Amino acid sequence: MNIKKLLLFIALASAIIVALSHSVSLFGGQHTWYELGVGIPCGKCHADICEEFSGAHLSLGDGNDACATCHRVNMTGYTYADGEGAGSTPGKEVHASTIISCDCCHFNSSNPFTAPVAGGFGLSNLGSSDTGVNASHHPFVNQSADSGILWNSSESCIACHTPVKVKINFNVSTEATIIVNNTYSASSSFWDIENMYSSDYKTYKEEK
Repeated sequence: MNIKKLLLFIALASAIIVALSHSVSLFGGQHTWYELGVGIPCGKCHADICEEFSGAHLSLGDGNDACATCHRVNMTGYTYADGEGAGSTPGKEVHASTIISCDCCHFNSSNPFTAPVAGGFGLSNLGSSDTGVNASHHPFVNQSADSGILWNSSESCIACHTPVKVKINFNVSTEATIIVNNTYSASSSFWDIENMYSSDYKTYKEEK
């Protein structure tokens, strides 16, 4: 056997040994199952979310318990899959978790977690004072889902309440045409505004 064949054999044998050790480790750990709804470590895939999890939401629990408080919440009326084996409960509307809107708690003063309600949007049941007429962000929040611009109110909440990057394009009119009609008589005169037209729109981009 010449030196080239010997080196090739050593390289091939080394590659087989390395690959075999990884294969044994892989298949050995693959068959350790997590119990659905109890033991799944959410941070295994969502490590970035776990790192950002802080503030008032820490009162919901630690680790997976805090995640399940919102993402397996009973307020949705869904049946989640739970447990394993003979005593398990299959999911009906959902398998493991749901994505819920922030307004599930924060626009609902009767929420079970006594979460503070974001008043001033006319979306909560705080009473007649919660009209939303004076809230500068009312259109952004209230119309986010209806207009199709955003998926639901959560995205408008996240835009301000987290460091997530947001790009917004504003179309602002720089000219306006006002059509008026002067009504007068021998003793009085007044103007009626019949219509108004905005024109010459400029687009401004805002990034945060």
